[in-house]
Amino acid sequence: MVNIAKGAALMTDTTLHIDFDSACANYIPNHPLSEAMDANLDLIGPLQLTPQELAFEKDIQEHSAQPGLIDKLTARTKEAFPGKTPEEISEIANSGIALPKFPLVFTDNPKGQGSTDVGDVSWCTPTTYVAVGFEPQGMSPHSWQWVANGKSSVAHKGLVLGAKTIALTAYDALTNPDLIKAAREAFEQDLDGATYTSVIPPEVVPH
Repeated sequence: MVNIAKGAALMTDTTLHIDFDSACANYIPNHPLSEAMDANLDLIGPLQLTPQELAFEKDIQEHSAQPGLIDKLTARTKEAFPGKTPEEISEIANSGIALPKFPLVFTDNPKGQGSTDVGDVSWCTPTTYVAVGFEPQGMSPHSWQWVANGKSSVAHKGLVLGAKTIALTAYDALTNPDLIKAAREAFEQDLDGATYTSVIPPEVVPH
């Protein structure tokens, strides 16, 4: 990409200035830690919401005006829960918030993933994280729907659920040497001799 920009500058007799200000390494999930986190999420979840809170989430979702939203949610739910009946799939897809825990899946081609700067950490030590869905189902991040939901009791319950899950996993890591041993072995196997190198050039300094 940089060479293309340089070539375009030469062709147009213009000056090229590259301002490299941020970058994140790919995230390397640690299977043993992720499985421990997933088990703790089973202990804490799912979210316990009142009828009023469920109605609140559905109301936000219905005002999104996104064409084909339910079809997309149905396809996503069917892929995540192949053993559920069409009626169960429909109930989950038509809910304002996805309460069932989606299965833990390790894949080289994740769908619907955002970016995270914890990727750099995961190259240096075994790392995991939990993603708790407490937003109106199917809404885009950084949207007014997420903002409106952020001050709700649903969001508060979701944050508490996530915090408890992380705390339990930290306790497991502190008290279970076998978990740490398995996490370290998986980490070394995943890296296979590779070492972390920051993708930000050394001459770039914080502004």
